[in-house]
Amino acid sequence: MLRTVLLCSSDPAVVRDFERALTLLPADEGVPRSQIVHAALDGLRAARELDGPVVLIDARLPSAGDLLRALREDVPDALPVALAAAWSEPLGSSLNGGGELQTLETPLDPVALGALLGASPQPRGARKNGRLLCFLGAQNGNGASTLSLHIAHALATKHERRSLLLELDFHSGALACRLGIRPEPTLAELSGVRAEAAPQRWRSIVGSWRGLDILLAPASSNALSARGLPPIDSLLASCLQEYDDVLADLPCSINASIRKVMAKADLVFLVSTPEITALHLASRRFQRLLAAGVEESRIRLVLNRTGGEPALDDGDVQRIVGIAPSFRLPNDYQAAAAAESAAELIAPDSALGAGLAGLASTLAGKKSRSSLRRGLEWFFTGKRS
Repeated sequence: MLRTVLLCSSDPAVVRDFERALTLLPADEGVPRSQIVHAALDGLRAARELDGPVVLIDARLPSAGDLLRALREDVPDALPVALAAAWSEPLGSSLNGGGELQTLETPLDPVALGALLGASPQPRGARKNGRLLCFLGAQNGNGASTLSLHIAHALATKHERRSLLLELDFHSGALACRLGIRPEPTLAELSGVRAEAAPQRWRSIVGSWRGLDILLAPASSNALSARGLPPIDSLLASCLQEYDDVLADLPCSINASIRKVMAKADLVFLVSTPEITALHLASRRFQRLLAAGVEESRIRLVLNRTGGEPALDDGDVQRIVGIAPSFRLPNDYQAAAAAESAAELIAPDSALGAGLAGLASTLAGKKSRSSLRRGLEWFFTGKRS
């Protein structure tokens, strides 16, 4: 189902162009609910009454910047999108106010509009081939990025699956540092690119690290502030047609774009350490996942750095978080620290390395013959053998 779209513009030409674009959406995607208002205050009032709307804001509308900021504060499930005939850095900065800014150029492209509303930006008849696996930390430092890196690398090299590691944390760009490589090119190269151009552009910025394809985030969100985020919807759709697995390393901060990514995921790995504070934050992330439309059956809680005493049992964890842990990884600080300082992978003969390898084997559809077998089966079935 397509998201409801709200247009805020007092320009009759923009209104006509919007109505034209709606009629050109692919027929098999359905017809979205739409509404048009002519003033910023009316736009805010209307957005409050709608469920997760896409709000198109004419950049020439009086108080357009105020409306963008009000939507971020008062309607967090809305996706504000600024419209203009041509974009420049001063225009983007004046509207943005330091928050996330999606942009579209007018005349509206039905493909780009469809991507924002949830329609596939790919040609009719195209389909998703690969799996989207998302990794979300309960808080920074819980190990979600480490998990995504090692699972992606094992799938690509040991299990010979075409795998892409997609770094979507635009506030840190930590992956390049972790791998000891230059942080360029990055997804900032796609900032401001129209949705239909993304499938051609992203291939030129894919990097490779020891047999694993990677798309790096920029070291700072400042690289995106003027032109807005890359067209993540069309980027994902294109990548999933080319790879068996796309593993998305997500930021802890869940914004509208990240909610849309999670909603498309085949599995979301919520990674937490076993401390009470981390589990409390995991509970909040779990509720945000459910609110974003991710069914509980697609969520896996991974407890990292376990093994200390006193240990919480599964029932204790479920009472705190709302979901039982599907998998536990051991607290192997020495192996993790040695790997990070040397920009290497965690040693496969360590306890943590063995746990990560076993999880990757299960994701590759292979049975584990190690002592982890029963735990890995429980990971996917929820049942102990």
